[in-house]
Amino acid sequence: MAHAGRAASLQPVEVVESSTDDVRARPDRGSDPEGGSDAPQRRWSRSRVLLLVVVVLVLVVALLAVLDGQRRAAARRDALAVPGLLLPVDGPVHERWRVRAEQGAGAVLVGSDAVVAVTADADAWRLTAYDEESGEPRWTAEVAAQGPGIERGDVMCPSHLGRRVDSLVLCVRVEPGPVYQDQAPDEIVATDVVDVLAYDLTSGRRVGTWRVEGEFLDAERVDDDLVVAMSDAEGRTHVERRAGTDGTVRWAYVSRTRLFSQLDVNQVTIETTEQVAVVRGADIAVLRLSDGHAHEVASRLVPLAVAPFRDGYATWTPLHGGVVVDARGDEVAQVPALPTRLRVDDGSGEGYALTMTGSAVVAVGLATGDEAWRLVTNQRPVGVVDGTAVVAEGPRVSVLDVARGTELWSYEIEQWLPWEPVSDGALLLVPGDPAGLGGPWVVVACDVRDGQRVWQVELPRDVRSITAVGGLLLGRTPDGVALLR
Repeated sequence: MAHAGRAASLQPVEVVESSTDDVRARPDRGSDPEGGSDAPQRRWSRSRVLLLVVVVLVLVVALLAVLDGQRRAAARRDALAVPGLLLPVDGPVHERWRVRAEQGAGAVLVGSDAVVAVTADADAWRLTAYDEESGEPRWTAEVAAQGPGIERGDVMCPSHLGRRVDSLVLCVRVEPGPVYQDQAPDEIVATDVVDVLAYDLTSGRRVGTWRVEGEFLDAERVDDDLVVAMSDAEGRTHVERRAGTDGTVRWAYVSRTRLFSQLDVNQVTIETTEQVAVVRGADIAVLRLSDGHAHEVASRLVPLAVAPFRDGYATWTPLHGGVVVDARGDEVAQVPALPTRLRVDDGSGEGYALTMTGSAVVAVGLATGDEAWRLVTNQRPVGVVDGTAVVAEGPRVSVLDVARGTELWSYEIEQWLPWEPVSDGALLLVPGDPAGLGGPWVVVACDVRDGQRVWQVELPRDVRSITAVGGLLLGRTPDGVALLR
């Protein structure tokens, strides 16, 4: 029995050899067969890396958006600060909305977020403000009644150098008075009824009104004031800067000579820069806008031509030629002719004055007074943008390097240009030929520096020209304006 039990306990055993690596690789009892306790930590580490990457990407996108917003805001500020410059144009423009408006200067002005238009019908002159984005009317105000027995007169709402107005709309209502003719057939005395009306841009509420006596000659807006030129019964020109809301006189100038005929009266003008007003009245006078100080005064019988230039002005006489004068009244440089008044000047050609001598465009370096370059052409300067001088006439537009006068590119159509090129500082919008006789005009957007065509688009059929007002691109129609964006 004992032997039998021992035999039973001594059974054959198979021995399997294993390497040391197999032993190390075998998991301990109770451990995780998928990798042990380090696996959740590795998964958490990968999640944190992915989260960090996502956060960095979001921050980069946000930073780029902020930088783009800052760039656009800076471009907007630059455009609004430069008269005649468009807000950035991002692509082909299309009509957003259109409204009725009178033709002529002062019929349309742009506010901080509204477009104000002057209209007239058989009953009254009216002023209507439209939302810039939607074109929906915000308010309408009656400026003056019309009807049988009431002279039609005129209404104008000027803005300083075509800029946007902040909160105040100023309108001049001129109702012609009776005309009296003296013994001499060329001596005419007229008395107009001239009312200035001030409106709040947001609500349309009238916030002030005042009247000026005499015959109306011209008016220009400066900040929230008006510079008004009138003629008295003796033919002397009175120029006054008055507060827009109540007419308080800030300064006044009276000419030394007289206007003798209605033809003289019709030729009176006021042009302003940032600092001075050039008045061509009974006298030719350059008046400082801040206090009315007269920089230059001469009789209109003297062969003297005066024109605004940058912040100052320029004069020309047959004997002495031209002189550029700064806003302080100091002579800057001699020029062969009066500098051309540009539709847009972004300051990139600040060191040069562009003049027309009849057969050539001549650039004069203001630092030295020397001729910088000369281009024989019948084209005339219309703008300085991004270091280029834009010249145009007839069917042709040319773009020159403003410092050297070399032609960068040119563009020509089959017909005469229906409008002068306009720009947002990067693109130049020029007219393209209609597709057929009587067809709509085309707007062609070219890169200012190299002339490469970026896009082109047809205008609405009744839009015959485009212009920049307060940074907006407006198309002129027979009875109003269309906003293009």
